[in-house]
Amino acid sequence: MATAAEVKVGRLLVRPNRDAQLEEAWVELREDRLVVKRRDFVHEDIMANYEMAEERTVLVERDATGLGVSIQGGCDFKSPVKVYRVVPNSRAAMTGQIHEGDVILDVNGSPLWGKTHEEAADVLKNAGTFVTLHVAKLQPREAEEPGPMETGPEQDLWLAFTEVPLQMASVTRYHKGTSVLKPNTIQVLPCDGRGRLSLHCEDEDSAQLNDWTTALCSTIRHLNKLEAERLNESLDRNEQIIDMGYVYEQLPSTPHTTVWQRKVLVLRRMQIQLFRAYPSSVEEWLRPEKSYKLLEVTLRVLKAHELSDQRANSIILASGMGENHIISFEHLPELSEWTRSIHNTTVGAVRHLEKQQFLGQWRGQRVYLCLDIKRGFIIYNRSDLSQLWCKPFHQLRHSSDDGHASLRLEFTQPHSEQTMKEEVELEDLQIAVCVLESFLSARVASLDPGFILGTDLIAAQ
Repeated sequence: MATAAEVKVGRLLVRPNRDAQLEEAWVELREDRLVVKRRDFVHEDIMANYEMAEERTVLVERDATGLGVSIQGGCDFKSPVKVYRVVPNSRAAMTGQIHEGDVILDVNGSPLWGKTHEEAADVLKNAGTFVTLHVAKLQPREAEEPGPMETGPEQDLWLAFTEVPLQMASVTRYHKGTSVLKPNTIQVLPCDGRGRLSLHCEDEDSAQLNDWTTALCSTIRHLNKLEAERLNESLDRNEQIIDMGYVYEQLPSTPHTTVWQRKVLVLRRMQIQLFRAYPSSVEEWLRPEKSYKLLEVTLRVLKAHELSDQRANSIILASGMGENHIISFEHLPELSEWTRSIHNTTVGAVRHLEKQQFLGQWRGQRVYLCLDIKRGFIIYNRSDLSQLWCKPFHQLRHSSDDGHASLRLEFTQPHSEQTMKEEVELEDLQIAVCVLESFLSARVASLDPGFILGTDLIAAQ
């Protein structure tokens, strides 16, 4: 299996967990994970003053009593991991190749450089029945040998001590649950939210912060697309996932406090859904926190003066059921991509359905208002399904509603400056208004192929 290619590397200050101190680290953004390496000063010192001798690889079969080896040292003791004692008549002793004072370089190919004593003991304990030990003796370098080696990642003197898988991970620069930015900081949260990693720039270098944020968000978006493709292999066409990822939703709050919660936004061919966390089973996929038919939701990018706090890159999803969701994206390109994706998918859903109809009344008659992507607005008598009138979408000059039941439509007349006004009382007005907006967007998109791109650019502004 080929190793994942690095897509971005660099030195940053890192806080591995909430209680840890900042430390310099070498950070590697790879195709599917973020790898953080710390400098191995023990290794550097040893390689500067000692050399390996009598290197050998020994296979030891564990028995009921163990391997028969105890160890000492570790990076927390500023010492390599060494064999402290070989138990007489043990499996290790029977090989005749493992001796007290030997340095254990790796176990089953897993290096012990940079491991603490406890970490090294765990590696040995969990190494299985047949354990391959790579051991050697240390001997001082000759006086004419060169001094300390030049250090850096290319000399393998930076050793990985933590990794964050990036599939369905998220990135944020805000304090948890708030709209307050953490200075010079990017937080990377794995899918399950456990073990967040903080990356810090040494100064307020916005270019460096933006570069890392862009690279991380792009990598996560790509991995999420691949995961959606995998899930789609077992889903019906209309259930297939177009886009998904972690976002932040503004929760109902007091006038002085705004709370943001991490949620999973899932866009399907015919629906848009919110989950409290990424579903890990079929049963959890069937229980979204919120689910709406895509045509019954409108999207609007919030302008700067509409934002309730410092979180930019926000949209409002308004459903025909009267529920609104304010969603924030970490990065402007992410907002732009999601906006375009939702518009594109909505247009596709309209073209797939072609027609939608609603119960209502027109001039005292019980009617159906039908929205037809090819023919426009059609009113049918509910009793005999006779057509009462039909107007194409391009003749719609203006529409409005009273927020309760009445939909008012004004149409231009062919070859005339006069207009025709109609008013329809609908049982599900708000849903009808959302669906009408979806149909109009699809109609405009069919006439102007650049419509979606234009919408995307407007959203980005």
